[in-house]
Amino acid sequence: MSKLKIDRLIIVEGKYDKVRLENIVDAPIIDINGFNIFKDEKLKDTLKSLSENGVIVLTDSDTAGYRIRVYLSKILGGDKITDVFVPQIPGKESRKRAASAEGYLGVEGISDDVLKDCLKNYCSGNPMRSDIDTADLYELGYIGRPGSRQKKNALLKHLGVQSNISNKFLLKIINQKYTRAEFADLQKDDI
Repeated sequence: MSKLKIDRLIIVEGKYDKVRLENIVDAPIIDINGFNIFKDEKLKDTLKSLSENGVIVLTDSDTAGYRIRVYLSKILGGDKITDVFVPQIPGKESRKRAASAEGYLGVEGISDDVLKDCLKNYCSGNPMRSDIDTADLYELGYIGRPGSRQKKNALLKHLGVQSNISNKFLLKIINQKYTRAEFADLQKDDI
């Protein structure tokens, strides 16, 4: 099995996520030991020094992962971060006794094929694929209109992302994942 070649640093939540990714990507990977990032000043300094050329943040698609993403965006600068989300797949990692609080598999529990699919657009070049903005989300009915919340939640479900993310993160995901034409085609599926 050939590994995906990614030049940027990938930040993951924990050591099992790192071990998992090392099997499918050829990239520098650092784990932040979960919420340890909130208090470990040395780790923060290390991440700041390693993020000059941009980083990929790959956390679980749950509330904890989202909190970590928001925090990393604050300390590293949102323009340096490419957020890659794993889909919300119900289940439990084999090494754990119980499923996570929200009941979804984390990075360590996702299959190789799904992880590769999540990361394939970041193997080379600029990860921003389009320039969709807030006005586009409004025009398409995802924000600021009657029924927007339901429509946005349907889109997030389609993307496999938790429903509590901000519009800023939603735009980032869309612009990293789709060209404008690809996103327009997605609208034909009534999402």
